[in-house]
Amino acid sequence: MGGFVSGEMCAYLGRCMKKWQTNLIKLVVMLSIIGLVVWRMKTTWDGVQDPQLHVDWRFGALAMLFFCLSMLASSLVWLWLTRKMGDRSRKLPAIGAYIFSQMGKYVPGKVMLLFMRMERTKRLGMNPQVCIVATLAENAMYMVSGGLVAMITVMIFYRDRPWTVVGVGAGVLVLMAAFYPRVFYWAVNKALVKMKQPPVEEAQQLGKTELFMAVLGFMPCWLFGGLALWCSTRAITLRIGGEDLWPLPGLYALSVTGGMASMLPGGLGSREAIMALGLMKVLENNAKAVAIAVGVQRLMQILAEVIMGATGAVLTSVKRLRRVKHVVNAEGEMLNAERPN
Repeated sequence: MGGFVSGEMCAYLGRCMKKWQTNLIKLVVMLSIIGLVVWRMKTTWDGVQDPQLHVDWRFGALAMLFFCLSMLASSLVWLWLTRKMGDRSRKLPAIGAYIFSQMGKYVPGKVMLLFMRMERTKRLGMNPQVCIVATLAENAMYMVSGGLVAMITVMIFYRDRPWTVVGVGAGVLVLMAAFYPRVFYWAVNKALVKMKQPPVEEAQQLGKTELFMAVLGFMPCWLFGGLALWCSTRAITLRIGGEDLWPLPGLYALSVTGGMASMLPGGLGSREAIMALGLMKVLENNAKAVAIAVGVQRLMQILAEVIMGATGAVLTSVKRLRRVKHVVNAEGEMLNAERPN
């Protein structure tokens, strides 16, 4: 599967990252949205007169914890995929590389995320193509999993409308095709060719069972995401109870999959709009409570990603890896010790 990051690969990543005009527009829009949200939250907060609105940041802290658990669950699926592809890097530093790289999705998107993950896994001796293919598989199966959860939720909410059954049925067929190995690796190999990397040989490809297990493995992510959304909302208002929890994992999954339509990093804008629409029904059209709850969940998610990213940076720091005698040189040779099993 090739050696470490090639010059062509670096050049490809460099070309993607040098689209400064697009990135500048994204940055301006993102800062505008953040500024608007902060201003709106402040004015809304100052103007809240509803006695039922209640601020309890203990639930905000719980939301942050559930976001951390969601990210950890994703990292375990990615680690499992790398294992299936033959990698035997140490588990904890590999998880650290994953959670560290997640911060890259904000600047300037998946390219930076992949670049950061490859840089950290290189220190562990992970083959770069394993890292790339596992990341592509992780992202694809994550979206398939989220799409399934979202469509089930939509069907439950609108089960009395005939178009729902037809739409959900068509969506399920599309998602099933996405994790069919021949279709999936056709798309992966096209991406690898663009990155100047060799395609994945048929003998090295994962089968339907492994890809389906990855889809199932992401299910806890939506549960934790739904719990985080419930806590973010519960931190603002007493109107939401335990009985309102069950649709929130689906709403969270729908917002994440819908976030693909956003031109901004991290699905900014689209995710918040979808969440707001879903929470309007839960919170009885209380726009103030919805606006604050959506802002709180994004804030808690970013804080969780910063904390997890800092933890990942420590776990994959050269100093720490040297201390545990697990750091490789540029040629992929283990320094100070034999490569552990």
